[in-house]
Formats: sequence, structure tokens, C-alpha cells
Amino acid sequence: MAKKRKRIRRTPTGIYSGKSYKKPLWMRIVRIIAMFIIGGLMIIVIIYKAWQYFKIVNQ
Repeated sequence: MAKKRKRIRRTPTGIYSGKSYKKPLWMRIVRIIAMFIIGGLMIIVIIYKAWQYFKIVNQ
């Protein structure tokens, strides 16, 4: 955080400066999987809250 430069991405293999560097395919796959996991967790949380609300209403 000490140096402020635009367009530097930290990756497992090192530091690449922005424009010319294309992300490898596995990084894209990992990001897609992470987004799916986060979305699934959000859906589970919403269902859980709705289920709690439903139980409170039914008492």
C-alpha cells in the first residue's frame, strides 16, 4: 500500500502491470467458482432468514 500506481495486479506468480497482461484461464475459473460460492451463500442466508420468519409467524 506504500506505492500508489495505477493498474498493478498482484497474482500468485508475481506483479504484472495492467494493459498487456491477460489473466490465465485458471484464474478466471477460480473467480467464477468464487462468485458462485458467494451467490450460493447469499441465497442460503436469505432462505434461512425467511425460514426463521416463517417459524415466528407460525407460532
